[in-house]
Amino acid sequence: MTNNIPRIDADGALEDRDAILNDIADRNSTFIEDAQQKLATLYGLLPPTFLAEDIRLLLLHAECRPHSPYVWGPFIKVLVRKGILEETGRWLPTRAKGSHAGRSPEYRLVTSNLQGLT
Repeated sequence: MTNNIPRIDADGALEDRDAILNDIADRNSTFIEDAQQKLATLYGLLPPTFLAEDIRLLLLHAECRPHSPYVWGPFIKVLVRKGILEETGRWLPTRAKGSHAGRSPEYRLVTSNLQGLT
């Protein structure tokens, strides 16, 4: 008996995700650079641990807005790849109304890498 259930390609899914995030980041490099510079002046307002939405809300409050809401994910990925943010290993519900209490990774700043923001 043959199994006709399609196989899951987890590696392919990760590659596709990364390609999309990289494409969005490349097309919005000016915003990502501006947002990093703004965050360099505001990071002291973040609590010791926080969610990505806390960075988004902090930057929006400082009038740092992307052209598309889809840039926030790639922006956070850039900060993680640069070693500026690291995940704590905990996933917490989001608090912003539009986020619908979805679970999101908790982050902390890696203060020794903050020079990467400028």
